[in-house]
Amino acid sequence: METRADYVTVGIFTVVTLIAAFMIVYFIARMGDSHQLEPLDVRIPGSVTGLGESSQVFFNGIRVGTVRRLVLDDTNPNMVIAKTEINGTTPITRSTVATLGFQGLTGLAFIELKGGSLKEPNLLQEAKKEDTVARIDADPSTFNNLLATAQDIFARANSTLGEMEQFMKDSREPLTETIKNARNFSDTLNKNTDNVQKILDDTRQMMSRLNTASEKADSIMAKLDNMLSPDNRNSVIVQAQQTLASIQKAADTINEHIGPIANNLERFSGQGLRNVEALVSDSRRSVDRIEKAISDLERDPQRILFGGSGTVPQYDGRTRR
Repeated sequence: METRADYVTVGIFTVVTLIAAFMIVYFIARMGDSHQLEPLDVRIPGSVTGLGESSQVFFNGIRVGTVRRLVLDDTNPNMVIAKTEINGTTPITRSTVATLGFQGLTGLAFIELKGGSLKEPNLLQEAKKEDTVARIDADPSTFNNLLATAQDIFARANSTLGEMEQFMKDSREPLTETIKNARNFSDTLNKNTDNVQKILDDTRQMMSRLNTASEKADSIMAKLDNMLSPDNRNSVIVQAQQTLASIQKAADTINEHIGPIANNLERFSGQGLRNVEALVSDSRRSVDRIEKAISDLERDPQRILFGGSGTVPQYDGRTRR
């Protein structure tokens, strides 16, 4: 029990210490801010829609304070006074211009302070010495332009929203039909699960066969590459080169012997050719005679024995004197 009580005491002490440290840091920060912040009234013409308490105040884009309250001007109800607190070191002079800005399509507004010259007296310091509140007037033309721009932005946003709404109306029926088709397709798949599984199995088998065929094709291509490779002695290209070399060698040999043959033919074409022609003519006549004799022998074979015309004389029985 004593050990448990020690743990509880240590825990409570730790929590209290953390809370005290946080409060000290917070109050120190608040005290530092209160010394640095100075009140500034900004008179804004027209509407200040979007601007409210805790709206930010910027000087050349740097946050320097916040809006504390919005009140109407007692002397002119068309003017709104934004009571702000800004950093006391901000160079607010008579030439400083206040404008109203809007953050995109959110409609949140902020006050933007621009300009000012160091040669001019600082309105915050003068007001502090006189124990009054510094005041500057916003540029009415800038506010009018911003309001017009904001209205244009809102009009465009409204138009865009209207178009989106019309688009959703036009797309509702096709989307509904698409959802129905998807549901029908899902139901069909559910009913034909076996067929779908069969198709998947067939597809898997087909892909396996395609892979096997691809591997065989790769093997065939490798063999063809090996057959056509010039580095392989038994390749088709090497054998073709050897064959062409043999043909070239034979052609060279023929060219070497064609010269003497041509010379012999040229000599033969003279007297020798005429003798051969005479011999051929005599041989042709001899052959013609032999063929004629054979033909006569076939017609009358008795002519070899009896000679003459080949007719045998007949005996008529009469005594010739």
